[in-house]
Amino acid sequence: MTRFIPVYGTKGGVGKSTIATNLAYAMDAAGARVALIDLDITGPSVPDLVGGLGGTPPTMSRFRVFPGVFAGQGYCVVG
Repeated sequence: MTRFIPVYGTKGGVGKSTIATNLAYAMDAAGARVALIDLDITGPSVPDLVGGLGGTPPTMSRFRVFPGVFAGQGYCVVG
């Protein structure tokens, strides 16, 4: 990973995960290599936004996390 764009805030329910998901899909559509990581300690919502944990689930090998893929978009959920 060479660059990242954090989407964060202290208030719940304001659309942070929705913004992050839409931003990831827009950047992917523009040709960027994108992975979405949901680090929401109160409960990850990105799986709901991308249609559940379908596709290839995230995996870990040799202390490296490899994102899952759903609809062509990489994602990883930690919560």
